[in-house]
Amino acid sequence: MKKNLFAFLVLLLFCLASHAQTKTLDTISITKKMLSADMDFNGKTLSPMKLDELCKPFTDANDEIFLAKRNSTPALLLTLVGAALIGYTGIKWAFGDTPQWYFAGGGAVLIGATIPLYIGARNHNINAARIYNYEIKHQQKSKP
Repeated sequence: MKKNLFAFLVLLLFCLASHAQTKTLDTISITKKMLSADMDFNGKTLSPMKLDELCKPFTDANDEIFLAKRNSTPALLLTLVGAALIGYTGIKWAFGDTPQWYFAGGGAVLIGATIPLYIGARNHNINAARIYNYEIKHQQKSKP
């Protein structure tokens, strides 16, 4: 019994130690969500604009930011158009007119079509943050 308990504790300690990370002040911590990611830098929430400013000196990270913007701009526009179509139908229905439900259906389709674009933008932002972390880590090691 004692050997099993000792083996379990050693295994638990090994698992906890393998997941531990050492963080430096210059790295970006990433928390992945459904359609977005929370990024923190020096204890503060990192916006996409600040991430863009941080990644300017690194060409690979800057390319990833460009790809993220390329995905998020049409996604935002399609989401706004879809929401307007759904809102138009809802307002007509609320005022007692005959609602045109195909507008609401088209709006829902437009909003649903943006999901892959948002996921792609999130992944490119995460890649940019990882490239930034990698570059910062290796710049610090190369300096004497």
